[in-house]
Amino acid sequence: MKRKLTTLIAGLAMMAGSFFIAPQAQAQNSNLIYSATRMPQSNLANPALYPSRNRFYLALPGVNINFQSPLSFNNIFEYQQGDTAAFINMNHLLDTLGANGNLAFDLDVPVAGVGLDLGKFFLTANVGVKLNSSIGIPVGLSTFLNQGNVPFRGAGNELYLLDGNLLDATLYAEAGVAAGLRLTDNLTVGARFKIMDGYFNMSTVNTMLRLYTSTGADELRADINYQLRSAGCIAIDSNNNFSISNYIPNNYGVGFDLGARFENDMFDISASINDIASTITWSENVKNIVPSNGEGSFSFTGLDLTGLIQNGSMDTSMFNNITDTIMNIVTPSYLEGESYKTHIPTKFNLSGMVKLGRFRAGALFHGEFDHTIENLDAANQAIRNNSFHSSTSIVGEMNIADWVEILASFSVVDDGHKVNWFNPGLGVSVSLGRAIQIYGMMDYISNLRLVEAKSFNVSLGLNLLLSNTSK
Repeated sequence: MKRKLTTLIAGLAMMAGSFFIAPQAQAQNSNLIYSATRMPQSNLANPALYPSRNRFYLALPGVNINFQSPLSFNNIFEYQQGDTAAFINMNHLLDTLGANGNLAFDLDVPVAGVGLDLGKFFLTANVGVKLNSSIGIPVGLSTFLNQGNVPFRGAGNELYLLDGNLLDATLYAEAGVAAGLRLTDNLTVGARFKIMDGYFNMSTVNTMLRLYTSTGADELRADINYQLRSAGCIAIDSNNNFSISNYIPNNYGVGFDLGARFENDMFDISASINDIASTITWSENVKNIVPSNGEGSFSFTGLDLTGLIQNGSMDTSMFNNITDTIMNIVTPSYLEGESYKTHIPTKFNLSGMVKLGRFRAGALFHGEFDHTIENLDAANQAIRNNSFHSSTSIVGEMNIADWVEILASFSVVDDGHKVNWFNPGLGVSVSLGRAIQIYGMMDYISNLRLVEAKSFNVSLGLNLLLSNTSK
Protein backbone atom coordinates (compact mmCIF):
# COMPACT_ATOMS: atom_id res chain seq x y z
CA MET A 1 0.00 0.00 0.00
CA LYS A 2 2.84 2.38 0.83
CA ARG A 3 4.41 1.94 -2.58
CA LYS A 4 1.14 2.60 -4.37
CA LEU A 5 0.28 5.75 -2.43
CA THR A 6 3.77 7.21 -2.65
CA THR A 7 3.79 6.58 -6.39
CA LEU A 8 0.45 8.32 -6.66
CA ILE A 9 1.41 11.51 -4.89
CA ALA A 10 5.09 11.75 -5.80
CA GLY A 11 5.30 10.11 -9.22
CA LEU A 12 1.84 10.88 -10.52
CA ALA A 13 3.18 12.11 -13.82
CA MET A 14 4.52 8.66 -14.58
CA MET A 15 1.57 6.80 -13.20
CA ALA A 16 -1.18 8.93 -14.75
CA GLY A 17 -1.57 6.46 -17.59
CA SER A 18 -3.36 4.13 -15.19
CA PHE A 19 -6.19 6.69 -15.00
CA PHE A 20 -6.55 7.21 -18.74
CA ILE A 21 -9.26 4.60 -19.17
CA ALA A 22 -11.53 6.31 -16.65
CA PRO A 23 -14.69 7.93 -18.04
CA GLN A 24 -15.32 11.63 -18.21
CA ALA A 25 -18.46 13.59 -17.44
CA GLN A 26 -19.45 17.19 -17.05
CA ALA A 27 -22.36 16.48 -14.69
CA GLN A 28 -24.83 17.79 -17.21
CA ASN A 29 -28.48 16.90 -16.80
CA SER A 30 -30.21 14.69 -19.31
CA ASN A 31 -31.71 16.84 -22.05
CA LEU A 32 -34.54 14.30 -22.32
CA ILE A 33 -35.51 14.53 -18.66
CA TYR A 34 -35.52 18.33 -18.79
CA SER A 35 -37.94 18.19 -21.74
CA ALA A 36 -40.25 15.50 -20.32
CA THR A 37 -43.52 17.21 -19.33
CA ARG A 38 -44.80 14.21 -17.35
CA MET A 39 -41.72 13.51 -15.22
CA PRO A 40 -41.10 14.90 -11.70
CA GLN A 41 -37.32 14.74 -12.29
CA SER A 42 -37.58 17.73 -14.66
CA ASN A 43 -38.17 19.86 -11.55
CA LEU A 44 -34.62 19.06 -10.37
CA ALA A 45 -33.27 20.67 -13.54
CA ASN A 46 -35.61 23.67 -13.33
CA PRO A 47 -37.63 24.50 -10.18
CA ALA A 48 -40.26 26.23 -12.35
CA LEU A 49 -41.22 22.91 -14.02
CA TYR A 50 -43.91 20.60 -12.63
CA PRO A 51 -45.34 17.39 -14.21
CA SER A 52 -48.46 18.20 -16.24
CA ARG A 53 -51.90 17.04 -15.10
CA ASN A 54 -50.58 15.99 -11.71
CA ARG A 55 -51.50 17.31 -8.26
CA PHE A 56 -49.31 15.08 -6.09
CA TYR A 57 -46.35 12.83 -6.83
CA LEU A 58 -43.80 10.65 -5.05
CA ALA A 59 -40.45 10.22 -6.77
CA LEU A 60 -38.87 6.91 -5.80
CA PRO A 61 -35.14 6.07 -5.97
CA GLY A 62 -33.48 6.34 -9.38
CA VAL A 63 -30.03 6.73 -10.88
CA ASN A 64 -28.33 9.06 -13.34
CA ILE A 65 -24.85 8.24 -14.67
CA ASN A 66 -23.05 10.59 -17.00
CA PHE A 67 -19.94 9.68 -19.01
CA GLN A 68 -18.00 11.87 -21.39
CA SER A 69 -14.55 10.69 -22.35
CA PRO A 70 -11.85 11.72 -24.82
CA LEU A 71 -11.15 7.99 -25.15
CA SER A 72 -13.17 5.16 -26.59
CA PHE A 73 -12.39 1.47 -26.24
CA ASN A 74 -10.75 1.50 -29.66
CA ASN A 75 -8.53 4.44 -28.64
CA ILE A 76 -6.99 2.31 -25.91
CA PHE A 77 -7.05 -1.27 -27.15
CA GLU A 78 -6.06 -2.67 -30.50
CA TYR A 79 -6.86 -6.08 -31.93
CA GLN A 80 -5.29 -7.37 -35.11
CA GLN A 81 -6.36 -10.36 -37.12
CA GLY A 82 -4.67 -13.46 -35.78
CA ASP A 83 -4.17 -12.02 -32.27
CA THR A 84 -5.58 -14.00 -29.36
CA ALA A 85 -6.11 -10.91 -27.16
CA ALA A 86 -6.36 -7.15 -27.47
CA PHE A 87 -3.36 -5.04 -26.46
CA ILE A 88 -2.79 -1.40 -25.53
CA ASN A 89 -1.18 0.65 -28.29
CA MET A 90 0.64 3.35 -26.34
CA ASN A 91 1.37 5.47 -29.43
CA HIS A 92 -2.31 5.58 -30.39
CA LEU A 93 -3.31 6.25 -26.80
CA LEU A 94 -0.90 9.15 -26.32
CA ASP A 95 -1.80 10.72 -29.67
CA THR A 96 -5.46 10.73 -28.61
CA LEU A 97 -4.70 12.27 -25.23
CA GLY A 98 -2.47 14.99 -26.60
CA ALA A 99 -5.14 17.73 -26.67
CA ASN A 100 -7.56 16.74 -23.90
CA GLY A 101 -8.17 18.15 -20.45
CA ASN A 102 -10.07 16.27 -17.74
CA LEU A 103 -11.32 12.79 -17.05
CA ALA A 104 -14.29 12.62 -14.73
CA PHE A 105 -17.14 10.46 -13.47
CA ASP A 106 -20.40 11.74 -12.01
CA LEU A 107 -23.15 9.76 -10.30
CA ASP A 108 -26.49 11.19 -9.19
CA VAL A 109 -28.83 9.01 -7.09
CA PRO A 110 -32.18 10.71 -6.36
CA VAL A 111 -33.34 8.90 -3.21
CA ALA A 112 -36.82 10.39 -2.78
CA GLY A 113 -38.92 13.33 -3.85
CA VAL A 114 -42.39 14.74 -3.31
CA GLY A 115 -44.47 17.39 -5.08
CA LEU A 116 -47.79 19.09 -4.31
CA ASP A 117 -49.65 21.38 -6.72
CA LEU A 118 -51.90 23.88 -4.96
CA GLY A 119 -53.08 25.79 -8.01
CA LYS A 120 -51.37 29.17 -8.05
CA PHE A 121 -48.21 27.66 -6.63
CA PHE A 122 -46.60 24.27 -6.06
CA LEU A 123 -44.12 22.87 -3.55
CA THR A 124 -41.46 20.18 -4.06
CA ALA A 125 -38.81 18.54 -1.91
CA ASN A 126 -36.02 16.11 -2.74
CA VAL A 127 -33.20 14.12 -1.13
CA GLY A 128 -30.33 12.55 -3.02
CA VAL A 129 -26.68 11.50 -3.07
CA LYS A 130 -24.13 12.79 -5.59
CA LEU A 131 -20.59 11.93 -6.55
CA ASN A 132 -18.54 14.39 -8.62
CA SER A 133 -15.01 13.48 -9.65
CA SER A 134 -12.46 14.69 -12.16
CA ILE A 135 -8.88 13.86 -13.08
CA GLY A 136 -6.71 16.32 -14.99
CA ILE A 137 -4.75 15.19 -18.05
CA PRO A 138 -1.69 17.43 -18.47
CA VAL A 139 -0.85 17.95 -22.12
CA GLY A 140 2.84 18.10 -21.16
CA LEU A 141 2.73 14.54 -19.89
CA SER A 142 1.46 13.22 -23.21
CA THR A 143 4.08 15.31 -25.05
CA PHE A 144 6.82 13.91 -22.83
CA LEU A 145 5.79 10.29 -23.28
CA ASN A 146 5.43 10.79 -27.03
CA GLN A 147 8.59 12.79 -27.77
CA GLY A 148 10.84 12.27 -24.78
CA ASN A 149 12.91 15.04 -23.23
CA VAL A 150 15.58 15.70 -25.89
CA PRO A 151 13.48 18.13 -28.01
CA PHE A 152 13.08 20.33 -24.90
CA ARG A 153 16.63 21.34 -24.08
CA GLY A 154 18.14 24.43 -22.56
CA ALA A 155 17.05 27.10 -20.07
CA GLY A 156 13.61 28.52 -20.75
CA ASN A 157 12.50 25.38 -22.55
CA GLU A 158 11.42 23.38 -19.51
CA LEU A 159 8.59 20.91 -19.97
CA TYR A 160 5.74 20.95 -17.45
CA LEU A 161 4.50 17.41 -16.94
CA LEU A 162 2.06 18.48 -14.23
CA ASP A 163 0.78 22.03 -14.07
CA GLY A 164 -2.13 22.21 -11.65
CA ASN A 165 -4.81 20.14 -9.98
CA LEU A 166 -4.95 16.47 -10.93
CA LEU A 167 -7.64 14.95 -8.76
CA ASP A 168 -10.90 16.21 -7.27
CA ALA A 169 -13.50 13.79 -5.92
CA THR A 170 -16.47 14.69 -3.74
CA LEU A 171 -19.30 12.57 -2.33
CA TYR A 172 -22.15 14.43 -0.65
CA ALA A 173 -25.81 14.25 0.28
CA GLU A 174 -28.22 16.94 -0.86
CA ALA A 175 -31.66 17.96 0.42
CA GLY A 176 -33.69 20.65 -1.30
CA VAL A 177 -36.99 22.47 -0.91
CA ALA A 178 -38.46 24.36 -3.86
CA ALA A 179 -41.49 26.52 -4.58
CA GLY A 180 -43.02 27.51 -7.89
CA LEU A 181 -45.37 30.48 -8.32
CA ARG A 182 -47.66 30.96 -11.31
CA LEU A 183 -47.56 34.72 -11.70
CA THR A 184 -49.96 34.64 -14.67
CA ASP A 185 -51.65 31.98 -16.75
CA ASN A 186 -48.49 31.82 -18.87
CA LEU A 187 -45.56 32.70 -16.60
CA THR A 188 -44.17 30.56 -13.76
CA VAL A 189 -41.08 31.19 -11.63
CA GLY A 190 -39.40 28.82 -9.19
CA ALA A 191 -36.58 28.68 -6.66
CA ARG A 192 -34.90 25.94 -4.66
CA PHE A 193 -32.82 26.13 -1.50
CA LYS A 194 -30.42 23.24 -0.94
CA ILE A 195 -28.42 22.00 2.01
CA MET A 196 -25.44 19.76 1.30
CA ASP A 197 -23.54 17.51 3.68
CA GLY A 198 -20.15 16.31 2.43
CA TYR A 199 -19.19 12.71 3.14
CA PHE A 200 -15.70 12.82 1.68
CA ASN A 201 -13.41 14.90 -0.48
CA MET A 202 -9.98 14.14 -1.87
CA SER A 203 -8.15 16.60 -4.08
CA THR A 204 -4.71 17.75 -5.16
CA VAL A 205 -3.73 21.42 -5.21
CA ASN A 206 -0.63 23.36 -6.32
CA THR A 207 0.86 20.24 -7.89
CA MET A 208 3.77 20.77 -10.25
CA LEU A 209 6.37 18.60 -11.97
CA ARG A 210 8.78 20.42 -14.29
CA LEU A 211 11.60 18.88 -16.31
CA TYR A 212 14.78 20.69 -17.31
CA THR A 213 17.13 19.09 -19.84
CA SER A 214 20.55 20.61 -20.43
CA THR A 215 21.56 21.70 -23.93
CA GLY A 216 23.84 18.71 -24.31
CA ALA A 217 21.14 16.34 -22.95
CA ASP A 218 23.68 15.12 -20.38
CA GLU A 219 21.67 16.33 -17.39
CA LEU A 220 17.99 16.10 -16.47
CA ARG A 221 16.55 17.91 -13.46
CA ALA A 222 13.02 17.51 -12.15
CA ASP A 223 11.38 20.03 -9.80
CA ILE A 224 8.35 18.70 -7.99
CA ASN A 225 5.76 20.02 -5.57
CA TYR A 226 2.50 18.39 -4.53
CA GLN A 227 -0.28 18.60 -1.97
CA LEU A 228 -2.93 15.96 -1.50
CA ARG A 229 -5.72 16.94 0.87
CA SER A 230 -8.51 14.79 2.20
CA ALA A 231 -11.46 15.37 4.49
CA GLY A 232 -14.52 13.58 5.78
CA CYS A 233 -14.76 9.85 6.15
CA ILE A 234 -11.38 9.06 4.51
CA ALA A 235 -8.37 8.97 6.82
CA ILE A 236 -4.72 8.47 5.82
CA ASP A 237 -2.14 7.64 8.49
CA SER A 238 1.66 7.94 8.46
CA ASN A 239 1.94 4.38 7.15
CA ASN A 240 -0.01 5.33 4.00
CA ASN A 241 -3.00 3.28 5.09
CA PHE A 242 -6.49 4.33 4.07
CA SER A 243 -9.44 3.91 6.42
CA ILE A 244 -13.12 4.83 6.08
CA SER A 245 -14.96 6.09 9.12
CA ASN A 246 -18.57 5.13 9.73
CA TYR A 247 -20.09 8.36 10.98
CA ILE A 248 -22.59 11.09 10.17
CA PRO A 249 -20.56 13.90 8.60
CA ASN A 250 -20.86 17.57 9.45
CA ASN A 251 -19.29 19.21 6.41
CA TYR A 252 -22.10 21.51 5.40
CA GLY A 253 -22.82 23.76 2.46
CA VAL A 254 -25.73 25.54 0.81
CA GLY A 255 -26.78 26.29 -2.76
CA PHE A 256 -29.61 27.75 -4.81
CA ASP A 257 -31.48 27.01 -8.04
CA LEU A 258 -33.59 29.52 -9.97
CA GLY A 259 -35.94 28.90 -12.88
CA ALA A 260 -38.63 30.44 -15.05
CA ARG A 261 -41.12 29.19 -17.64
CA PHE A 262 -43.36 30.89 -20.19
CA GLU A 263 -46.01 28.70 -21.81
CA ASN A 264 -49.00 29.29 -24.07
CA ASP A 265 -50.89 27.25 -26.64
CA MET A 266 -48.02 27.39 -29.12
CA PHE A 267 -44.73 27.92 -27.25
CA ASP A 268 -42.99 26.59 -24.15
CA ILE A 269 -39.90 28.60 -23.19
CA SER A 270 -37.92 27.98 -19.98
CA ALA A 271 -34.56 28.71 -18.36
CA SER A 272 -32.76 27.80 -15.15
CA ILE A 273 -29.51 28.41 -13.25
CA ASN A 274 -28.57 25.60 -10.88
CA ASP A 275 -26.01 25.41 -8.06
CA ILE A 276 -25.59 29.14 -7.66
CA ALA A 277 -22.76 29.75 -5.17
CA SER A 278 -22.93 26.10 -4.11
CA THR A 279 -20.00 25.28 -1.86
CA ILE A 280 -19.19 22.71 0.83
CA THR A 281 -16.96 23.60 3.79
CA TRP A 282 -14.77 20.68 4.85
CA SER A 283 -13.87 20.89 8.53
CA GLU A 284 -13.79 17.28 9.75
CA ASN A 285 -10.74 15.03 9.61
CA VAL A 286 -8.80 17.35 7.30
CA LYS A 287 -5.36 16.01 6.31
CA ASN A 288 -2.61 17.31 4.04
CA ILE A 289 0.13 15.23 2.45
CA VAL A 290 3.04 17.36 1.24
CA PRO A 291 6.79 16.89 0.57
CA SER A 292 8.78 16.67 3.81
CA ASN A 293 11.32 19.24 2.64
CA GLY A 294 9.00 21.46 0.67
CA GLU A 295 9.42 21.77 -3.07
CA GLY A 296 12.07 19.26 -4.09
CA SER A 297 14.46 18.69 -6.98
CA PHE A 298 16.36 15.68 -8.18
CA SER A 299 18.71 15.11 -11.11
CA PHE A 300 19.70 12.36 -13.50
CA THR A 301 22.92 12.33 -15.52
CA GLY A 302 23.07 11.35 -19.16
CA LEU A 303 19.48 10.12 -19.27
CA ASP A 304 17.69 10.10 -22.63
CA LEU A 305 14.01 9.31 -22.19
CA THR A 306 13.16 9.31 -25.88
CA GLY A 307 12.95 5.51 -25.85
CA LEU A 308 10.43 5.30 -23.03
CA ILE A 309 7.77 4.28 -25.56
CA GLN A 310 8.96 1.79 -28.18
CA ASN A 311 6.79 0.17 -30.86
CA GLY A 312 3.63 1.18 -29.05
CA SER A 313 4.76 -0.33 -25.71
CA MET A 314 6.34 1.18 -22.60
CA ASP A 315 9.88 0.23 -21.57
CA THR A 316 9.02 -1.12 -18.09
CA SER A 317 12.64 -1.28 -16.88
CA MET A 318 13.21 2.43 -17.61
CA PHE A 319 9.82 3.27 -16.14
CA ASN A 320 10.58 1.37 -12.91
CA ASN A 321 13.97 3.06 -12.53
CA ILE A 322 12.40 6.50 -12.82
CA THR A 323 9.58 5.83 -10.35
CA ASP A 324 11.97 4.16 -7.86
CA THR A 325 14.19 7.26 -7.94
CA ILE A 326 11.24 9.56 -7.39
CA MET A 327 9.97 7.49 -4.46
CA ASN A 328 13.37 7.39 -2.80
CA ILE A 329 13.89 11.14 -3.01
CA VAL A 330 10.45 12.62 -2.33
CA THR A 331 9.22 11.69 1.15
CA PRO A 332 5.70 12.73 2.19
CA SER A 333 4.72 14.43 5.44
CA TYR A 334 1.30 14.03 7.04
CA LEU A 335 -0.09 17.23 8.48
CA GLU A 336 -3.28 18.29 10.17
CA GLY A 337 -5.05 20.56 7.70
CA GLU A 338 -7.27 23.60 8.01
CA SER A 339 -10.85 23.71 6.80
CA TYR A 340 -11.36 24.49 3.12
CA LYS A 341 -14.17 24.88 0.60
CA THR A 342 -15.00 23.07 -2.62
CA HIS A 343 -17.32 24.35 -5.34
CA ILE A 344 -20.18 22.57 -7.10
CA PRO A 345 -20.14 23.51 -10.82
CA THR A 346 -22.79 26.05 -11.81
CA LYS A 347 -25.15 24.88 -14.56
CA PHE A 348 -27.34 26.74 -17.08
CA ASN A 349 -30.34 25.55 -19.11
CA LEU A 350 -32.29 27.38 -21.82
CA SER A 351 -35.11 25.66 -23.70
CA GLY A 352 -37.54 26.68 -26.43
CA MET A 353 -40.25 24.31 -27.66
CA VAL A 354 -43.04 24.57 -30.23
CA LYS A 355 -46.30 22.69 -29.61
CA LEU A 356 -47.91 20.73 -32.44
CA GLY A 357 -50.83 18.94 -30.81
CA ARG A 358 -49.48 16.03 -28.76
CA PHE A 359 -46.03 16.59 -30.24
CA ARG A 360 -43.47 19.17 -29.11
CA ALA A 361 -40.15 20.00 -30.73
CA GLY A 362 -37.46 22.55 -30.07
CA ALA A 363 -33.94 23.19 -28.79
CA LEU A 364 -32.21 23.00 -25.40
CA PHE A 365 -28.89 24.58 -24.44
CA HIS A 366 -27.01 23.29 -21.41
CA GLY A 367 -23.81 24.85 -20.06
CA GLU A 368 -21.61 24.08 -17.10
CA PHE A 369 -19.07 26.34 -15.47
CA ASP A 370 -16.39 24.18 -13.84
CA HIS A 371 -14.11 26.13 -11.50
CA THR A 372 -12.47 23.29 -9.60
CA ILE A 373 -9.35 22.77 -11.74
CA GLU A 374 -6.34 25.05 -11.31
CA ASN A 375 -3.21 25.61 -13.39
CA LEU A 376 0.12 27.29 -12.72
CA ASP A 377 1.13 30.50 -14.43
CA ALA A 378 4.66 31.43 -15.54
CA ALA A 379 5.55 32.37 -11.95
CA ASN A 380 4.27 29.01 -10.63
CA GLN A 381 1.28 30.69 -8.98
CA ALA A 382 -2.00 28.79 -8.95
CA ILE A 383 -4.67 30.31 -11.19
CA ARG A 384 -8.24 29.26 -11.87
CA ASN A 385 -8.97 27.40 -15.08
CA ASN A 386 -12.64 28.27 -15.41
CA SER A 387 -13.57 25.67 -17.98
CA PHE A 388 -16.96 25.92 -19.67
CA HIS A 389 -18.65 22.85 -21.13
CA SER A 390 -21.83 23.00 -23.19
CA SER A 391 -24.29 21.02 -25.28
CA THR A 392 -26.95 22.15 -27.73
CA SER A 393 -29.76 19.70 -28.41
CA ILE A 394 -32.69 19.37 -30.78
CA VAL A 395 -35.41 17.62 -28.79
CA GLY A 396 -38.73 16.05 -29.76
CA GLU A 397 -41.43 14.78 -27.38
CA MET A 398 -44.63 12.81 -28.02
CA ASN A 399 -47.18 12.38 -25.20
CA ILE A 400 -49.66 9.62 -25.97
CA ALA A 401 -52.74 10.12 -23.76
CA ASP A 402 -50.54 10.52 -20.66
CA TRP A 403 -49.77 6.80 -20.79
CA VAL A 404 -46.59 6.80 -22.84
CA GLU A 405 -44.11 9.63 -23.32
CA ILE A 406 -41.48 9.17 -26.06
CA LEU A 407 -38.51 11.50 -26.42
CA ALA A 408 -35.67 11.78 -28.89
CA SER A 409 -32.74 14.16 -29.14
CA PHE A 410 -29.71 15.04 -31.20
CA SER A 411 -26.94 16.99 -29.43
CA VAL A 412 -23.74 18.85 -30.27
CA VAL A 413 -21.37 18.64 -27.28
CA ASP A 414 -18.41 20.92 -26.58
CA ASP A 415 -16.28 19.55 -23.72
CA GLY A 416 -14.07 22.63 -23.64
CA HIS A 417 -11.43 21.02 -25.87
CA LYS A 418 -13.27 19.47 -28.80
CA VAL A 419 -16.71 19.62 -30.40
CA ASN A 420 -18.50 16.31 -30.94
CA TRP A 421 -21.20 16.73 -33.58
CA PHE A 422 -22.93 13.35 -33.22
CA ASN A 423 -24.76 12.62 -29.94
CA PRO A 424 -28.24 11.11 -30.37
CA GLY A 425 -30.56 10.17 -27.51
CA LEU A 426 -33.77 8.24 -26.91
CA GLY A 427 -36.05 7.89 -23.89
CA VAL A 428 -39.45 6.58 -22.85
CA SER A 429 -41.65 6.75 -19.78
CA VAL A 430 -44.63 4.46 -19.30
CA SER A 431 -47.35 5.35 -16.79
CA LEU A 432 -49.38 2.31 -15.83
CA GLY A 433 -52.87 3.47 -14.98
CA ARG A 434 -51.44 6.97 -15.31
CA ALA A 435 -50.09 6.44 -11.79
CA ILE A 436 -47.04 4.13 -11.74
CA GLN A 437 -44.43 5.71 -13.98
CA ILE A 438 -41.33 3.79 -15.14
CA TYR A 439 -38.74 5.67 -17.17
CA GLY A 440 -35.50 5.00 -18.96
CA MET A 441 -33.40 7.54 -20.86
CA MET A 442 -30.13 7.35 -22.77
CA ASP A 443 -28.70 10.44 -24.44
CA TYR A 444 -25.41 12.13 -25.34
CA ILE A 445 -24.43 8.91 -27.14
CA SER A 446 -21.31 9.84 -29.10
CA ASN A 447 -21.28 6.75 -31.33
CA LEU A 448 -23.81 4.00 -31.98
CA ARG A 449 -20.91 1.52 -32.05
CA LEU A 450 -20.12 1.08 -28.36
CA VAL A 451 -16.43 0.40 -28.96
CA GLU A 452 -16.21 3.88 -30.52
CA ALA A 453 -18.47 5.66 -28.01
CA LYS A 454 -16.87 8.34 -25.82
CA SER A 455 -19.93 9.59 -23.96
CA PHE A 456 -23.45 8.73 -22.91
CA ASN A 457 -25.94 9.56 -20.17
CA VAL A 458 -28.22 6.95 -18.61
CA SER A 459 -31.22 7.67 -16.36
CA LEU A 460 -33.50 5.05 -14.80
CA GLY A 461 -36.20 5.37 -12.15
CA LEU A 462 -39.74 5.00 -10.85
CA ASN A 463 -42.41 7.52 -9.81
CA LEU A 464 -45.90 7.47 -8.37
CA LEU A 465 -48.15 10.06 -10.02
CA LEU A 466 -51.17 10.48 -7.78
CA SER A 467 -54.24 12.73 -7.93
CA ASN A 468 -54.06 13.35 -11.68
CA THR A 469 -56.46 15.71 -13.47
CA SER A 470 -57.87 15.73 -16.99
CA LYS A 471 -56.57 19.27 -17.70
